[in-house]
Amino acid sequence: MEYRIAVFWQANLPDGRIADLISQIAQLGLDRVRQVRVSGFCFLRGDLPQADLERLSDELLADPVVKGYRSQVLPFLPEWKSSPRKLLRRHR
Repeated sequence: MEYRIAVFWQANLPDGRIADLISQIAQLGLDRVRQVRVSGFCFLRGDLPQADLERLSDELLADPVVKGYRSQVLPFLPEWKSSPRKLLRRHR
């Protein structure tokens, strides 16, 4: 099976990266952007029970104090060797 784990900052906690990113977006002349969220994705292939996905996410991928995560089972991806951008576009 194939999985995607999205790791994101908890919405109720300040993320220092966001203010800097909004400033850089404004420097590009895109002054209508009011909110930004930063997420990371991890794609896995294997046979993992839900408990193992949660352990991997809790203990390795996401700091449970400030980050959350969502895991999702994906359909088989024959283009596994494709770039992550193609995988993200296809499975939003």
